Amino acid sequence: KRIICCVERVWDVQGHVFQATVSMGITMYRSDQTDAMQMMKEVDIALYQVKGKGRNHYQFYTHGLADVTSSYSI
Repeated sequence: KRIICCVERVWDVQGHVFQATVSMGITMYRSDQTDAMQMMKEVDIALYQVKGKGRNHYQFYTHGLADVTSSYSI
């Protein structure tokens, strides 16, 4: 939540006002799962769910998300 708040802050550059948003897919490192490609797939699945909900949010990957997005591929 803190990252989203920091990114949302409005900033002024030479009289032009800018504001950005961020969507994040998050996975947690597990000692039994050290495969970087699998972790990236989990992040993509979580991010896909965030964007489907309207963006500017975050989603932690859970095994249930993999079932919901079984037709999704990277």
